[in-house]
Amino acid sequence: MSDDFDFISDLPIEPPEARATSAAALRAAVDRELRRRRSRAWAVRTAAVAAAMFVGWSFLPGSTNRAAQPLLGLADAVEALPAVTLAEGGAWYTRSERVELIVEEVDGQTIRFLRPETREVWIGGAGSGRVLVTYGEPEFLSPQDRDAFYASNLVDVYGPGTEEITTVEEPPDIPGIDWNRGVDDLQAALRRQVAGLGDPSLEEVEMLKLATRLIRANEEHPERRSALLRVIADLPGITVTANRETVDVTVDYDDGERPLRARFEFDASNAHLVEESIEVRGEDPGSILVLRRARYDPPRMVTDPPGTTSDAAAKDR
Repeated sequence: MSDDFDFISDLPIEPPEARATSAAALRAAVDRELRRRRSRAWAVRTAAVAAAMFVGWSFLPGSTNRAAQPLLGLADAVEALPAVTLAEGGAWYTRSERVELIVEEVDGQTIRFLRPETREVWIGGAGSGRVLVTYGEPEFLSPQDRDAFYASNLVDVYGPGTEEITTVEEPPDIPGIDWNRGVDDLQAALRRQVAGLGDPSLEEVEMLKLATRLIRANEEHPERRSALLRVIADLPGITVTANRETVDVTVDYDDGERPLRARFEFDASNAHLVEESIEVRGEDPGSILVLRRARYDPPRMVTDPPGTTSDAAAKDR
């Protein structure tokens, strides 16, 4: 359900062998600590694991990004969550508020504006889905953009309104993934999906984008979200920050001559994606330009999704 963000890392990539060895050792240490403290509450357990990971990481040669420690702690906490079974005839419901920068060239004039939308998605257990998108009023970056927008009749294309899509937004599982074979196999399967770009940095970023999309697509499977977090933690070039509510993954990169920043914000208790964005970085913090941003309400199960027989009957009454 995520937008397709293209972003790369301009930081050096460590040898895969060193990353794999370090990550495996760290995961083993975290697992031991978690088994010893399993009976404690989430907040206490998280603090203890974070401290244990910091000490363990300090003595690991050739480790990956130290800032990825919170991702590993979150991965272990999510793995311990119970699986969720979707009720028969039910669906996963998600709602997001999004905004995207639109650039149009009309008669040699560049017109820029932000297009807000509210997106509601119902995805059933069999893969059937429904998407309802409601577009808001365009937000203009300047009075000149606003005047040119209406003079060019772009309102006929980008004006407010509602669009219903009756196809599945998320694809099925990525071919080649066997969720029962562990993190290393999952990582290899994702790498096969992004191979062939000709730039290792681009492939690492595609890995991040793909893993995040799969996290959103696996609401019923906490163990899968846990494995995907471990894959993200092994990626070079990411910066991870954490607080009581969220764990954020950020990467800065250049797209041509544009300096960009992509950010993913995960719920610190269950790894659900809270927000994602891509922005143009400027020397002045106030000059940051949003290209895309989406904020997601927590996903929930509904027993009578729109379009079902029971839903239609309710409307007739």
